[in-house]
Amino acid sequence: MQQLQQIHQDIDSLPNEAQELLFDFVQILKKRYLVSTQNLSSTIQKDVLQDPLVGLFAGSPNLAMQAEEILEAEITSKSGWSCKK
Repeated sequence: MQQLQQIHQDIDSLPNEAQELLFDFVQILKKRYLVSTQNLSSTIQKDVLQDPLVGLFAGSPNLAMQAEEILEAEITSKSGWSCKK
């Protein structure tokens, strides 16, 4: 928090022209990083919408990490599967 106060003091000590330049620079940075974030988000959304495998089957969200444990828990004597021991 002290750094933020120091930044405010430093900005206040600048001449008006320098403050205006700083304001313009901040606006440029905001536009640049907001556009980058929005483009990335929309690109990911387009990729997901166009991927034919998305929504193909329902399963646990952690299936990739816990596939073996999930399969072992679902095996029954009637399933025709067996567990290695």
